[in-house]
Amino acid sequence: MERLSKGIKRFLKVSKESFKDIKVVEIESDGSDRRFYRVLWENDSFVIMENFPKTESIKKENLSYLRIAQHLNSKGLPFPSIYLYDLSEGIFILEDAGDMSLERFIKTYPNDTLTIYKRVLDILLEIQIKATDGFDTNWCYQSPYFDTDIMRRFESEYFRKEFLTDFLSFSADFSFLDPIFDHISLMAYDRKNISFLHRDFQSRNILIKERKVYLVDWQSARLGPPGYDLASLLIDPYVGLSEAKREELFSYYVERARDTKRFDMNSLLKSYPYLMLQRNMQILGAFSYLFLKKGKEKFKKFIFPAFQSLLKIVSTIDDPKLLPFVRFLYDIDINSVMEPR
Repeated sequence: MERLSKGIKRFLKVSKESFKDIKVVEIESDGSDRRFYRVLWENDSFVIMENFPKTESIKKENLSYLRIAQHLNSKGLPFPSIYLYDLSEGIFILEDAGDMSLERFIKTYPNDTLTIYKRVLDILLEIQIKATDGFDTNWCYQSPYFDTDIMRRFESEYFRKEFLTDFLSFSADFSFLDPIFDHISLMAYDRKNISFLHRDFQSRNILIKERKVYLVDWQSARLGPPGYDLASLLIDPYVGLSEAKREELFSYYVERARDTKRFDMNSLLKSYPYLMLQRNMQILGAFSYLFLKKGKEKFKKFIFPAFQSLLKIVSTIDDPKLLPFVRFLYDIDINSVMEPR
């Protein structure tokens, strides 16, 4: 709290007496270890992100957070502005984008689902074009590209370890999955359409304030296939879009993407089903990890719908190389595992 107090005083330039009138409220973070606070003062507010650089990795993450934000803001894209920062303390003072996530907006205004999603898809396309131009991969702290190596090491292996081995408590030999995972990543990697990739483009990272859409949690951005962020949005288990809405929104994106004449549409369409698979495996790995390793019980309820989504996606892809994976997944009795432990 001392670091926060210093940051607030420095930003607002207030005395100790005036500081008493400032209200600081912690904002619940989702799967992140970073901490967020909303600061209320007079008729204004701002947000503080705290991520103390106790390791070299966090230092690099914070620098990515800064550099990528500066790039996005310079392009006039809807990401919160950074007013002040102190990399040595891991403190960032940000524009307040509110607390109405897309997930919460849909639950509050379900009749506006397609309208708001189409606005978000328009923004996604704008980001994929504008943010790609001038993007420096040296800003990325994890990897410069979201490629087959990243898909294998940080998604399909994540799925195998956290979901299959730890959550489901399977002890089988999963080596038969290796060529399948290799195949999925190769088919998913859309080499002809490399663009800015948010990497976690889902409803809790999309905020709506006074009808304006903001995007947050951009520190893992890099370059990669555009279909990945699209898949992240449309198969997001937090909202659970119906199949009909997913198809309508996918068609809307495809039409708008084609109009830009920026993408190789055949390549985008061919890679998309496999990018859905990749993202779905990442989701299951992440939810299993957050539930079991981080003790975040709230994520457990999303594992079942995420698994059902995986079954649906993998069974609708006409690819003989996926058949062993399809049979394996359909043999899993997820209901018995979802019972209270």
